[in-house]
Amino acid sequence: MVDESHLKIGRVVARQFVGKTPSDFKLTDNRHDFAILPKANTVLDLLAENHTPVSGIGMVNDLFSGRGIENRIQIHNKQSGFCKFLETMETQSIGLIFADLGNLDKYGHARDPQGYGIELMRIDSQLKEIIEKMTPTDLILITVDHGNDPTFKGFDHTRESVPLIVASPPMRMAIN
Repeated sequence: MVDESHLKIGRVVARQFVGKTPSDFKLTDNRHDFAILPKANTVLDLLAENHTPVSGIGMVNDLFSGRGIENRIQIHNKQSGFCKFLETMETQSIGLIFADLGNLDKYGHARDPQGYGIELMRIDSQLKEIIEKMTPTDLILITVDHGNDPTFKGFDHTRESVPLIVASPPMRMAIN
């Protein structure tokens, strides 16, 4: 129905809340994204056409409606996503591992700077473990899809620039 509306809606996000009244509503981690299929081929499609393995961990599968993703790995929370990422690094020697490892959006929408900071430190400590397991041919790209400043007013996404962090073992050796 959304696809036929001509409103150019890319996806509908279904999030569950708990609580009895609006003043005590809290978001749960139980979420499902219903995405419109991409109108053109994506990089994931190109990789699939060239028989390059693509693993999607967590909500990544929802964002692309599973298209171009060979190995769809469901998770129960962000910590299990990190564990699945490490497991996939061990079993998949080539290709792309595409994962959502953070929960900053949850704390940004709640305007919870302390929770946001704790989550950022959790992600940072986990990245160290990922980087230590990287082989010389691995490349890691880290970015986000939008800002969500926990100190900003309101509940919507904020529009600051987002980072792109790129690392690989050869880069580390070049810096030393």
